[in-house]
Amino acid sequence: MIEKKVIVLVGVVILVVWLVYHFVVVERERTVFVIITVEKVEDIPQEEIIELTEEEVSVYPILKCILEEIENTGKNRIDYKTTESKSMEIMDYIENKYRSKYNSLAGYPHFKYREKIYIMVVMVP
Repeated sequence: MIEKKVIVLVGVVILVVWLVYHFVVVERERTVFVIITVEKVEDIPQEEIIELTEEEVSVYPILKCILEEIENTGKNRIDYKTTESKSMEIMDYIENKYRSKYNSLAGYPHFKYREKIYIMVVMVP
């Protein structure tokens, strides 16, 4: 009788360890991290720029954080590590706004925010 309880207990422990491993290690490895690079640029023709408002930027806290850091530190470029899905939400929004304004695609569309011009690139490390 005790042997059956030990076998059941060992089976439960193995199951719990497998579940913890799966949801902590395996799922974490599935999350793809990327680097968002936002860089302040100059001398870009005005016809190639879209403008982002405060309201638009506030929808994307990561973008807002990056732009505020550039403004507050005086740096020209910030690299920010985040998940692929969050970075693609921002990039998709900027690309769609560019496409709707110019009816064409841009490799890396330039955008204006608070009278400064930026470019955003998403890179997989």
